[in-house]
Amino acid sequence: MDNSARQTLEIASSDLEPGDILAQNIDAYNNLKKGTQLTPSLIDQLQRLMDTRPVSIEREVDTATDQVETRQAASSIARQTDIADMISERVNAAFNKREEPVTVDNLTEYSAMYNLDMGEMDSADQAEAVKIINSIDNISRQIAELEGGPIRSRATLQRRLQDRVKLVDNVYTGLLNAREVAVKALQKVTLSFIEDTGPNRDASLLLKDIMDQRLNFLSTHSLNVAVVSLAAAIELTKIMEQKLINTEITKNLNVLRMIKFKSFSKAELIKLGFAAFVHDLYFKKVFPDLQWNSKFHSQREKSEIERHASESYHIMKRFEMDYHVNKAVLQHHERVDGTGYPDGITGRMFSKYTSLISFADRYVSLTQPNPFYPNLHPTATIKRLLTVEKAAFDADVMIAFARAATMIPIGSWVQLEDGKIGYSCRPNSGSSLPYVLLVLASDGAKLDAPCETDPSFPGQRIKKLLTMDILRKINSNFEELYIL
Repeated sequence: MDNSARQTLEIASSDLEPGDILAQNIDAYNNLKKGTQLTPSLIDQLQRLMDTRPVSIEREVDTATDQVETRQAASSIARQTDIADMISERVNAAFNKREEPVTVDNLTEYSAMYNLDMGEMDSADQAEAVKIINSIDNISRQIAELEGGPIRSRATLQRRLQDRVKLVDNVYTGLLNAREVAVKALQKVTLSFIEDTGPNRDASLLLKDIMDQRLNFLSTHSLNVAVVSLAAAIELTKIMEQKLINTEITKNLNVLRMIKFKSFSKAELIKLGFAAFVHDLYFKKVFPDLQWNSKFHSQREKSEIERHASESYHIMKRFEMDYHVNKAVLQHHERVDGTGYPDGITGRMFSKYTSLISFADRYVSLTQPNPFYPNLHPTATIKRLLTVEKAAFDADVMIAFARAATMIPIGSWVQLEDGKIGYSCRPNSGSSLPYVLLVLASDGAKLDAPCETDPSFPGQRIKKLLTMDILRKINSNFEELYIL
């Protein structure tokens, strides 16, 4: 029996496929008329033209198997529209809260709005305060626009992340050979990566746990660090924006400087992502075949490990990079309380990006297979960082990541009181616990049908947090059970 049928679908331009047929005219473009069969080059053109708007196409589908995908596409468009409306409201709120830009002449008029301590500001301080306030507003707009980008399906996002892992791995060779073109290539990769991560942070955090570091260890580890760094940086910027307008906080110039230092424009997010991708670059030189289960026995090998931050810094110093980028590479194992290495400096000496990358590197190293540290469950890792190791990391960064990831990060595997096993799949409004998608029985057998449950109810509460190693012992194929 033939279950195929041609259906008209409204889908995001990012989900177009070669062979789709346009079911609408794209005004003023003769090559994009209704009935046109799409090729890869036409799809690229459409994606540039339509941006986040849906496209009407006809597609041959198997009605018996593709109903779920059709619903997912429709859901994606709906989410995209909702997010675009939300971002529009947020941008309007940010820029309609004042009737005119802040200047030195009208700063006094806005001092109550921001609770500024004008008594301690001379004319030069006031000029700097004006610059900071207007800068934060500009950054707020950039973050809002970034979050309003296209929503990707998790399958599409995972494919794009995997492609970038391969690209980054290739770029490392060019960087080690001092090729300027490699810097340009990595900047381009980082920009596209950020444009995906901005509106897809929840999915990106989930995929961080899917992106197993057992293959392409160094580039996958670096991508995971970039995911965590950027998610925390975007949330941290929002926290700083709220501090700026919070009238319960008195702002002198030092407070304003701190708010600016912990706020990240799109250009600064690109630099942060770049630093995350190259922070362990020296390992590619001395351990080109480094894997998650590599063993180190000789004193020379241990010495190379201890030197990798400094040596990665010297490699990147050959390029005309931003001061804060190179310093973050050097400092990614430093701690705010001075207990890190190579120099044992405190947070006072950190670059703009150090606190984010040092936290992200530690979080990823504790949650993913690697040759240096034993693994913990993501939730256990967050608790450890917020308690045992809290003095080592910037408190605002940890709060920002906890807000972005929740205390049970999306993608965390758990076992419930009834023995069933699943992973946290989406936030649960009004609850501190996300919904859990159950996929395994207590003995590791695959359930006939995945089912979603609220773990806040008796009998369904979370009994145990499961690491990747424990899951592989329960069911070696567990990674294939993610519903993407």
